[in-house]
Amino acid sequence: MNGRKLLEKTTENWFAKVASIFVAIVLFVFHRVSALEERFLSVPLTIRAETSLVPSNSYPRIARVSLRGEPNSIFLIMDSDIEVYVDLSSYTEPGTYQVPVELSKTGTALGVEPLELRVDPLELNLELDYRDRKLVPVRPEFGGSPDAGYKLESYTLEPSQVELVGPRGRLEKINDLSTDYIELQGRSAGFTSQVHVVNSDSLVAVQGSGSVEVKVFIEDRIIRRDFENIPIHFRGLASRFIHNGQDMYGRMSLEGSQNSLENLVLPAGALYVDCSGITQPGSYTLPVHAETLLSSGAAGFEPGSVSVEIAVRR
Repeated sequence: MNGRKLLEKTTENWFAKVASIFVAIVLFVFHRVSALEERFLSVPLTIRAETSLVPSNSYPRIARVSLRGEPNSIFLIMDSDIEVYVDLSSYTEPGTYQVPVELSKTGTALGVEPLELRVDPLELNLELDYRDRKLVPVRPEFGGSPDAGYKLESYTLEPSQVELVGPRGRLEKINDLSTDYIELQGRSAGFTSQVHVVNSDSLVAVQGSGSVEVKVFIEDRIIRRDFENIPIHFRGLASRFIHNGQDMYGRMSLEGSQNSLENLVLPAGALYVDCSGITQPGSYTLPVHAETLLSSGAAGFEPGSVSVEIAVRR
């Protein structure tokens, strides 16, 4: 067969032949596409910021990524094999920008073909502000009350300040940070504890460990209690003498721990005069004393002295 006849044979019904090839290609592609499956991942959305600017408004921290490919391949891909991020390196001035969300493949996702990736959202509306630092004091938050008879005397925090990093405008609104609740309920002694610093602004980061050491000092609650009509006893008077027989009373105020004073009953002779030095009958003015066990807590007592008549016993 010469070349002319071969060409005529080849071009005979050429439209039908081209259409057949086109249909075959379409069927092949359709078959490949129909054989693909789709899978969805939830991937952390991160900020790449090689700049002095950071977001100052809230934005989604998780992106939804769809993977379309062959079933045996896409189900081997893990969340960590897909990176979702926005790149701020090209932005140099504060303002509001529509920033595209970008994807990159790592790990097992690198060798998967075919693989179609889509991300939601496609872009973020970000307000960018200068990154800044600020030291703020830490304020403890106490919950509950110490056991009966005790009180919170004082506390220390170490460190007493923490450093914050974040958008300048948001830092300007933060004057201090509080701790998690430090429970005092039922406490009767001091203690030391590590407590978390509460930061409610997700765009501001607390530098360091994010916790402080609190030392709490709990002491006895000191109260004052007044006692009235306390009999004044006469001690050491020689048996050959008697005093004038008049009953004498005084009053006393005691200061001490609530637990020791609330139910205290004064012993006999809580107030007394010492008559051991009397050797002759007569009139005497004698100082009043408080029982030794009580004198250390005495805020005062009266009278300071009493006048007595001492006579020989008949």
